[in-house]
Amino acid sequence: LDPVRMGLNVQGFVQVLACLVPVLGGLAITAVWVRVQDYGWTPDRLVAATIAGTIFAYGLVYAGSVFLRGDWAHRLRQGNIALAVGVMAILALWLTPTLNPQSISARSQVARLDAGDALAKLPLVSYSQPSIQIVHLL
Repeated sequence: LDPVRMGLNVQGFVQVLACLVPVLGGLAITAVWVRVQDYGWTPDRLVAATIAGTIFAYGLVYAGSVFLRGDWAHRLRQGNIALAVGVMAILALWLTPTLNPQSISARSQVARLDAGDALAKLPLVSYSQPSIQIVHLL
């Protein structure tokens, strides 16, 4: 086995995989958006949207580094540094009232309730009969 040729093959595979990361990020964003459209924002969905957006941003940097050719690994390293700073900024926003998941969720659910969307999808029948379960501990 020729190590130089093998290294070029591995590098080619890495470049192909780097170009697929934005596709995965786009699918993640789409999945979160479908849930938000159906059920509104919740703190968990806000976390998922933030993670999906971060994955998509990394994917764009990775794919852009590959498509621009030349020293793509250097551009990838520079992009990773810029994205790491961006992720730290997003994490800092999570600690401020600007990106408070509980208030965003509450506003979203109240807006859905005012629009009449929430009541149509709520399983009110299952809440009408309280059930009591007794657990025996041995």
